[in-house]
Amino acid sequence: RLNPVEVFETRFPWRIDAHEFVPDTGGPGEFRGGLALRKKMTCLADELKLSFMSDRQELAPWGLFKGQSGGCGSLHIRRRGSEAWKDFHEDSGKVSASKFSNAVVYEGDQVIVVAPGGGGYGDARKRDRQALAKD
Repeated sequence: RLNPVEVFETRFPWRIDAHEFVPDTGGPGEFRGGLALRKKMTCLADELKLSFMSDRQELAPWGLFKGQSGGCGSLHIRRRGSEAWKDFHEDSGKVSASKFSNAVVYEGDQVIVVAPGGGGYGDARKRDRQALAKD
């Protein structure tokens, strides 16, 4: 379930900088998989602890009946004053970049979370031309 941006920003010390679909992340198929969703946010608290758990960061969501895989998910952090985006294994020494607890985030740090795209269903060569044009 996705909270509206305004509700999220009211309840939590984060500013949402972007909340968008990621182009070309739905797996090709007669019926294309859903697009990945990206949320970029900036920490407004002096310090907080972040816990995270997701799947499909290394193994893409599979397609069915000749449908192709969707795009992988991810989570990255850019520390205030840095240009480099890193996963939480690189940045904080977490064993897993997709499942961890108590990573410390500071005011001005930015986080990008990408929910994976969906796998396609059916042979992409059978996709309706009008639907393909809309893609």
